[in-house]
Amino acid sequence: MQNVNKVDLNDNKNGKRKKRRQRNVFGYYILVIFLTLGIGFSLSVTLLFNIKKIVIKGTTQYGNADIIRTSGVIKGDNLIRLDTKEARKKILDNMLYIDDAVIKKGFPDKLYIELTPSEKYAYMECKGGYMVISKGWRILELSSDTTDKNLITIKGFYPVSNEVMNTASSSDKSKDKILHEILDQIIKQKIEKIVSIDLTDKYDIKINYENRINILIGNSSDIEYKLKYAYQLLNETKELGKNKSGYLIYHEDLGYSFITSEEYDKINSKLSQSTELPLTSEIPGASQETLSGEQAQQTGDDLNENTVSFTQPPYDNQIYENTKKSHITDADTYNEKYSQNTNKNTESTG
Repeated sequence: MQNVNKVDLNDNKNGKRKKRRQRNVFGYYILVIFLTLGIGFSLSVTLLFNIKKIVIKGTTQYGNADIIRTSGVIKGDNLIRLDTKEARKKILDNMLYIDDAVIKKGFPDKLYIELTPSEKYAYMECKGGYMVISKGWRILELSSDTTDKNLITIKGFYPVSNEVMNTASSSDKSKDKILHEILDQIIKQKIEKIVSIDLTDKYDIKINYENRINILIGNSSDIEYKLKYAYQLLNETKELGKNKSGYLIYHEDLGYSFITSEEYDKINSKLSQSTELPLTSEIPGASQETLSGEQAQQTGDDLNENTVSFTQPPYDNQIYENTKKSHITDADTYNEKYSQNTNKNTESTG
């Protein structure tokens, strides 16, 4: 006789009902979560996080009410929906004497507007005269001359626009980077009494100090080093005292040497009068000129006698090491290098 297993149909039905209830409860929880998030988001963009206070930081020539009105922000605006980039753009597009605006949300109900005022910093040569720019390179106004002696004059930058409110930029993009680095270092190192910066030839950059010393730094490499080294020499060496005028010339492997304006003009006059022999030397202005053998020897003697060379940079050794160059400016080494150059050219005439 076979055994018969009895199956309780009610148990199967109860199990299915239990599973359905579990699925229903899980779906209910998911629905509640989504509804809660939806209600929370709706409240956050309507009733919650609305602006009650707008705080202006930074002193400018504009009143707080004018700044807030120009930004397009009003009390009651929702912080989450607020487009801070658009508010910033409105301020900069309409308020000339503000260099920058940083807008920050202060939850739950504050908005902070931090302003950097535009201050006259430099004259920049442009078509028809000069434009006055701020530290942020904002074009503030146009001028026919450089009457304010507290402003640096920038030459040879060749800006693409002289329209007020625009940001100055060069037709040669590399000059943007070079000028930024020079001006940043002038500010960072607190270098004073700079009269002008000439970028006409970006491989032969000239910086005028106190209208008496022309600093020829060459190309744009090691700008931090070159400026700090030059400024140290200008402040601490008697050869560059207040009664001296001339040229402080940077040589890639040797460092700085100084020659008076009178001697510099004499040497260049001799170079310009020569027509026989090409000479590529370290003499200022001599790279593409010509000298006869006798003239070259005489010019070399003049250079040796009237050039003052300086020794290893008298400042932070770490910066010195970071340049990975031997910027030792021994006068004998410099003169020897020049003499070898001169002898080679003299021999080629024989």
